[in-house]
Formats: sequence, structure tokens, C-alpha cells
Amino acid sequence: MAACLHELDRARIESPTAEFVELALWYHDAVYEPGARDRDCEERSARLLANDAAALAIPAATARTAADLVRATAHLHGPTPRHDRATDLIVDIDLAIFGHDALRFMDFEYSVGEEFAGIPTRTFRTARGRFLASLLAAPNLYRTDDFRARYEQLARAQIAKLLDSPRYRAYR
Repeated sequence: MAACLHELDRARIESPTAEFVELALWYHDAVYEPGARDRDCEERSARLLANDAAALAIPAATARTAADLVRATAHLHGPTPRHDRATDLIVDIDLAIFGHDALRFMDFEYSVGEEFAGIPTRTFRTARGRFLASLLAAPNLYRTDDFRARYEQLARAQIAKLLDSPRYRAYR
């Protein structure tokens, strides 16, 4: 969470976009169950945000916007069709780890593997490999110029090396 908020601070986005994105970041993995149905965790996280917002008297329009941003972090069915500054930013923040230094990148990758330890290895690595390959197949991993400049090249190189490693090669 701290890394995501740091990325938001670095982006220097104006209000109200920054507030929508920050609220969404606090909830984007509020419900996280490895192996859950596609988009289910994001949808449940978005509903949790909406419920909490109502209890906290956060305006309904703000909650709807932030909940839509939470849904955009699913990344499960190709590129998110919606493109606006807030959506582009939260998607980039959510993927920023792929462009960090190799140690942080691999620490994250192994953490994801640990989170999915209850899923058969073949199933996990096949699905994860497909997800990573879908990122590389896109013309750009990142939607904003700032994130592309900071992370695109390294992220692509690290994902490509990971996919070519024995960890994923056997499952492709």
C-alpha cells in the first residue's frame, strides 16, 4: 500500500483525480482471495468501498468513481477499455512493481506465488504465465507517459526474462 501511495505522490496529479485514485488504492486489494473467480475480488472490493463510503457520508458520485477504479485493477481480460486520467493512473500504479529493481520485482513475484500456494503449481504458473505474456503482447504496459518513461523498458525486460526462465517455460 505504501508503495502505491508513493507512486501516486510521484505522479503529482491534481484534485479531484488524486482523491479518487487514493480512495480506490486503499480498497483495490481489500478483498484478496487467490484463486477466486475472475474479477470477483475487485468487484467485492468495489462494493466494500461503496458500503464504507455510504457509512462515512462520502458522496455517492465519489464512491462510484473510486469503485470503478478498483474494478479497473482486475487486469484479467486484456486492456481495461476505459481510458481517462484516473483509470490510466491506477492501472499504472498497480503494475508499477514490474518496472522496479530486480530484487523488488522478484520479491513480489515470489510473494504472489506464496499467496497462491493452495492452487496447484501447474494451474498457477500457466495462468500467471498467460497474464504476464498478455502484458508483453500489449503495445505498452503502462498507459501514462510518466510511467512508460520510468518503467516500461525495465518491466518488459524483466517479464520477458521471467517468462523464459524454468519457472514458467515448462508451463507455456
